[in-house]
Amino acid sequence: MYEVILLALDGTLPDLRMGITNAVRFALAHLGITIHDPDSLTAFFGPRLLESCARSYRLDS
Repeated sequence: MYEVILLALDGTLPDLRMGITNAVRFALAHLGITIHDPDSLTAFFGPRLLESCARSYRLDS
């Protein structure tokens, strides 16, 4: 039996790119913005989603 469980969800061990880009694409689709190139969403890695949307698409809060 294990005594310790290690969780590393900050992207250092697991590759979270697909999950993050899918979440961002879903949120942008809700705003009527279609993304065809998932690699264009790397600017969204790190900052809060609202800040990234406002900066990248000139949206108000």
